[in-house]
Amino acid sequence: ITFSASNGEIVGLLGHNGAGKSTLINMLVGLVKPTSGTANLFSMNTEEDIERIRNETGLVPQSNDILYDELTCLEHMQLVAGIKGLQKADANKRAGSILKDVGLAEVTAQRAGSLSGGQKRKLCLAMATINSPSLLILDEHSTGVDIVARRKIWQFLQRSRRNRVTLIASHFLDEVEALC
Repeated sequence: ITFSASNGEIVGLLGHNGAGKSTLINMLVGLVKPTSGTANLFSMNTEEDIERIRNETGLVPQSNDILYDELTCLEHMQLVAGIKGLQKADANKRAGSILKDVGLAEVTAQRAGSLSGGQKRKLCLAMATINSPSLLILDEHSTGVDIVARRKIWQFLQRSRRNRVTLIASHFLDEVEALC
């Protein structure tokens, strides 16, 4: 597969279970090695430049298993910001703003273990965008999210698309049509 995208574009991978969407994403972020060929992002090879790629990429994985039940929404944001190298003051400011943008302002101090499934997906999205990544990869980011929350996520993605490329994998044709 070969494709290119420019800043501001949202590219969709649409397909049923087992179609290879998540496998492709896992290759792009260096979790799985391609059996042949190469994977390149921003002129960087995923085998040679994976650390640089990871620093410029935000990822929402297929599951919420990346969340710690005992950490609050804000603590999750601070953790990811620290990993991505943001200064604490800037991280706190961005965290508050992003949590508000994704609709989690009222649960900032709530532990992840007590969030609904939709709130957990929104938290994963917020965490993925804390460092304003050049590439945002969303692997079935709206699975298990009610229709109202899904639309709010779409609005957030549309508003924040300007300086990044977004790659989404989805089962929902309406989602791909609305965003891509």
